[in-house]
Amino acid sequence: MISNARLKRLSEAIMKTKGVSEDAKRRALAAMKTGLENWQDDQAFWPSLAPLFDDRHTHIPETLSDLFLDWNESGKRPSLLSLLAHILDVMEIEETYPLVDMVAIAAILGDGQGDDLPFHNHEHIVQVVVSACVLAFHHNRLNPYDPLEISEVLSLFSAACIHDLGHDGKGNFDADGRHLPSRLEIQAVEMAEPFLRQVCEDERIINRIGLMVVATDVSESEGNDSPSSTLKRVMMSRIAGTAMPVIPMHLHALGHDARLGLMALLLEEADLIPSMALSYDLSKQRTVMAASESQKLTPDAATLSGFIEKICDGLILSPVGKEIFAENFDLIRARALKEGAQEVTFAA
Repeated sequence: MISNARLKRLSEAIMKTKGVSEDAKRRALAAMKTGLENWQDDQAFWPSLAPLFDDRHTHIPETLSDLFLDWNESGKRPSLLSLLAHILDVMEIEETYPLVDMVAIAAILGDGQGDDLPFHNHEHIVQVVVSACVLAFHHNRLNPYDPLEISEVLSLFSAACIHDLGHDGKGNFDADGRHLPSRLEIQAVEMAEPFLRQVCEDERIINRIGLMVVATDVSESEGNDSPSSTLKRVMMSRIAGTAMPVIPMHLHALGHDARLGLMALLLEEADLIPSMALSYDLSKQRTVMAASESQKLTPDAATLSGFIEKICDGLILSPVGKEIFAENFDLIRARALKEGAQEVTFAA
């Protein structure tokens, strides 16, 4: 349980935040109140999460899929604030660590995201946060001599919590259908940063979180890669030891900050994994939800296949992602391609 002293600090920080509306403050306080009211109920989720953070567990994709499908069917899932307390315990991070207040604020903001949209909702954010924590935990397991530092784990958690704040389901376009690069991602960062700055004075950490979120943008401008694809080209160059590609100025830090690039890649994969690398049943469900939200996509195997090939670039790139999810990803990819050619549709 998060201490009463910390809860008091968080409440005061939210109320003192400048540059945000009073309504935004009220929503954050209401989300924190709801999370605390449901805290005891949330404890029931921990046994089902435990295998995900077990070095010996070999069926992580199936376990994640079963959890996410069960949570969707029941309409019940843990709050991000309670998830934070669990992850601190799993990753042996002391509650007194300086950045915990910042992560708690990010979790509270994420918990304020409703379920009005079919896809980009609180359910999706929880899935991304859990996936990001699994990737971080097992990255450290596979890299005991070069693990993510505590500040990096907490920054990744924070970015996952806020990455879709204020999503309106309309994509990165204006009212006339013109592409606005990273419209939604920038909006999410701008909504969160004033709150985060209230409890974190380290601008490097705040800026890193913001750039991680922007790098989740999978939308392309005419003649330009999406930030997500740019990130992957940067990381492929780094892995291969080849010359860096041309990087847009606003993403330039991805090219010279290797640790930021790694964290951004883990977030980007966590954002996509529930839709493309756990089970075909879950991929079908997420495709139907995405089609319902967009009003442009069709809920069928061809849409899923296009998502995997164009949005996900047909690959999982991080070593930890490959280690855990590549086999399921390849199976889902092959089946979507086959059923897409057969014009298989997915029932809502």
